Amino acid sequence: MFGLALIPLAAAVGAAVDYSRAGQIHSGLQASTDSAALVACMSTATTTAALQGEAQAVIGNAFPNNSATITAFASTNNPRTVTLSSEVSYPTHFMRIVGLPEMRLGTTSACGAGEQSLEIAMVLDTTGSMSASAGSQSKLDAMKSAASSFVSTLYTSFDAAHLKMALVPFAASVRVDPAAYAPLGVPSPAATWIDLYGTSPAHWQNVTGATAAGFATRFDIFRRLSLANPAWGWQGCFEALPYPYNTQDAAPSSATPATLHVPMLAPDEVGSKVTTYFLGIPIGSSYDDGGSSSVNSYLDDGSANGGSCNKINGSNAVRMAQACKYVSAQNVEAGRSGPNWGCTSQAVQRLTTSRSSLTAQVASLTANGNTNIAEGLHWGWQALSPNGAFRDGAAYGTANLTKVVVLMTDGVNTWGHETRYTNGTSTIYTTGNSEYSAYGYFQNADGSGTGSRLPSGYATLSTSADARNAMDQLTTETCTNMKAKGVVIYAVAFSTPGDAIDASGQSLIKNCASGSDKYFLASDAASLNAAFVSIAQGIGGLRITR
Repeated sequence: MFGLALIPLAAAVGAAVDYSRAGQIHSGLQASTDSAALVACMSTATTTAALQGEAQAVIGNAFPNNSATITAFASTNNPRTVTLSSEVSYPTHFMRIVGLPEMRLGTTSACGAGEQSLEIAMVLDTTGSMSASAGSQSKLDAMKSAASSFVSTLYTSFDAAHLKMALVPFAASVRVDPAAYAPLGVPSPAATWIDLYGTSPAHWQNVTGATAAGFATRFDIFRRLSLANPAWGWQGCFEALPYPYNTQDAAPSSATPATLHVPMLAPDEVGSKVTTYFLGIPIGSSYDDGGSSSVNSYLDDGSANGGSCNKINGSNAVRMAQACKYVSAQNVEAGRSGPNWGCTSQAVQRLTTSRSSLTAQVASLTANGNTNIAEGLHWGWQALSPNGAFRDGAAYGTANLTKVVVLMTDGVNTWGHETRYTNGTSTIYTTGNSEYSAYGYFQNADGSGTGSRLPSGYATLSTSADARNAMDQLTTETCTNMKAKGVVIYAVAFSTPGDAIDASGQSLIKNCASGSDKYFLASDAASLNAAFVSIAQGIGGLRITR
């Protein structure tokens, strides 16, 4: 009887061992099936067969003996969802003696993008340093590749009803398509966020005597200059708004002129054309005044009409700012930068549902100019804001809507401070004492500093370091204000070994992000692409649903 009793007892003990082992295998199968579902959800593939193949590879790696297979698979795009079932065979060790040689273990998993809508602005650095090497390709090409994949991934996971994206390339300034807002050089009355009537306190900075010269706005000056040189029409760039509006998204209003955007006009700097002759033959020319030269002197300081508007009229400040010289420009130097100095970036792509428009815009990006992260972020916010210039964004607090800015930069804020005039051994600073920028000059023609554009404590600037600190402060305040409105900021610092971002610059970018998990430091093309992949996955909000 004891011997007979051992048989069912041994079977019971063996069954317990088999069931315990089967439970462990089932847990492993569930984990690998969940991983397979997430991989398929995050894939850029679009066909069910391709997605199932990627999912099977994950499960196969977890069960290398090929005993685990997908028994059912279904997927949708826009938004992406995946449901799959898997099964594995467990050969029993003890239960086979009672006629059960194997156990079939099955599990099911599903994942999908969270029920949400997205408005995303890609704020991408297109400064001159982006042409430098990132290893196997330039930094610009690496960014274009990563950004294109980013767009494709998101538009694979979300349909047009749930996803809108904008592209904001930036350098020293930010540009819109001039034909959309000022066809034939005449601003559209519908663009009420532009200073159409010259009422902004920044509109006539560095320009004097405009009314007497017959100019109602800067657009009038651009139109007059375009007659002298067709390339000198307005190219679509704007100056920075007066502080603190350049860190906010206040609704532009004629009742508050400082909220209106002013077209960026780089003044003709001091200097008149001097031609060099050899044996009576002209062999070259330059713009100077008594042997001194300016960086952006593109026509004579006086008008061809002469009179009181001539090149020796008054001080350097008077000569640089006088509007009369633009009426009938003389000695136009076509090779000079001209009134669009600093306007180097491609035009903003406003919020759109068009994947093809975005990828085409990304492909067209070029590298040129200085770095102004603050202005890039300002316009990135304008692209998403329901209040700002474009007013394309949905209202803040809209249910299931997330507004996202993706910032990528390879440098630090830069505003060049330079010798404007050199005469012999002595240095003479004319008005400006800096390169012209979206903030004007270090010292403007009317003697004012940059206080109206920069935070408290930066009313006057003396060095490039001063300028960087001021622009860093603008950047920080803009990031803080955006996050306070619920905008999620992802930030990528593209710091290559040959062109590294210093510690202060990295800290600025990291603190701009909406958390340490949303900051990425990339050192080459591969890590930049990996950063954009991680951001796409994070934005998508992928999760296991069962």
